[in-house]
Amino acid sequence: MDKVITVSNHSKNIFLNTVYDAVGNRSNFEESVLNYWKQPGDQVSVPKPSTATSNAFFNSLSSSLHWDDASYIKLRNVNLSYNLPATWVNQVGMQNARVYFQGQNLLTITSYKGLDPESKSTFAPPLRIVSLGVQTNF
Repeated sequence: MDKVITVSNHSKNIFLNTVYDAVGNRSNFEESVLNYWKQPGDQVSVPKPSTATSNAFFNSLSSSLHWDDASYIKLRNVNLSYNLPATWVNQVGMQNARVYFQGQNLLTITSYKGLDPESKSTFAPPLRIVSLGVQTNF
């Protein structure tokens, strides 16, 4: 769910996400699923893995077992540039020169145990992309 909040020329984009992933589907999981039920008397929150569907499996689907807090703060896009002084660039025969840095998905702060709380899939989180460059005009 994507919401945009605008307050006096400032807008904030809020993404609300719920996370559901059942043990038994073909996905990656965090280490906590290794603490599954093994013998009578075990007090754990993960049912015993099985290739057969059982009542325990279906009961876990309708419980809050597979829900997780997916709140996060993300540094999604950063663009920084610096125009080199004209006295420098004119000395080497250029009209102007700019050094720049661009980054996407640089930082995510979350207590979510999966790969990325924003990802709809558990197969690949959003890529971190970093670009450095120099733009010149002669």
